[in-house]
Amino acid sequence: MTRIAKIASAQSRSTMRDDLIERVRRGEMTTEDAERRATELGLTPLISSPNQNDFDPLAEPFWSIPMALAWIMTRDANSVLEMWDRWRAEKEFWSWSRWQVPGGPIYEGHWIKTSGPAGLINLSMASAVWQTEGKLVISRMDATAELLKALQAGTIGATGIPTVGAPRTLISAYHWRDLDLYEEKDRIVVRTNRGLGTGYDDLAVASNVVQMQWRAVSNRIKATVRGETAAISALVVKLKADKNLRRDEAKAYCKSAHSVSSRGFQSRVWPQARASAGLPKIAPAGRKPKSSQ
Repeated sequence: MTRIAKIASAQSRSTMRDDLIERVRRGEMTTEDAERRATELGLTPLISSPNQNDFDPLAEPFWSIPMALAWIMTRDANSVLEMWDRWRAEKEFWSWSRWQVPGGPIYEGHWIKTSGPAGLINLSMASAVWQTEGKLVISRMDATAELLKALQAGTIGATGIPTVGAPRTLISAYHWRDLDLYEEKDRIVVRTNRGLGTGYDDLAVASNVVQMQWRAVSNRIKATVRGETAAISALVVKLKADKNLRRDEAKAYCKSAHSVSSRGFQSRVWPQARASAGLPKIAPAGRKPKSSQ
């Protein structure tokens, strides 16, 4: 094939690819049908997904705050990967949108997008998924409290770029007493004076220190988390059907069906299930009506 023919062939493939993407944007094709058609035409996938082998968060010397919190919350490398800004900038996904060119018709379709920097909202949304998957070891709020406590104690250190314009510097342990985490322009920053004062941007912590401070959990603990997560989900359904479900009945069910310990049921499963069902974490005192189950 001549050079001109190769260029013409590449232009043809690019045109076919652009046409498929445009048809998906206009709602004329589903994302699945468009990807299938791209394969039939010998085109590369419409959605670009980076090679995960090129993104090993455990090999990174420094983590951002969202990455560190993801590790503390789950002790799972893939969760850390989800909060890695470099990965998020390269991993594409289809996003539904209603749109129109001024004066033109209104379309409903999907656009190719990438995720922005990871922030507190992203962590909260991800934590709900991680809990469903049985990955969540502690909540985002508890993880944040533990991280700040370690920074204040000097157990771990963090660097940041001061808002006053100085070069990156190590944030002293005593300074952390006046700092807290905030989200600003879709990024996590630390500020004094309830977010209104000075502070630091682009924070980084040593990944190996974070992993040593919060070690990976054993398979036994992971199994416990999965069991409690499943028990909570099941109890939410039962409590929504019968808000007077007795605690002893719920406890017996959780122990037999999900191998939940008495301590786990009392301190985590029962209160979380009641809260998720829209009930007080602690049932009111007094004799309960007999369950309708």
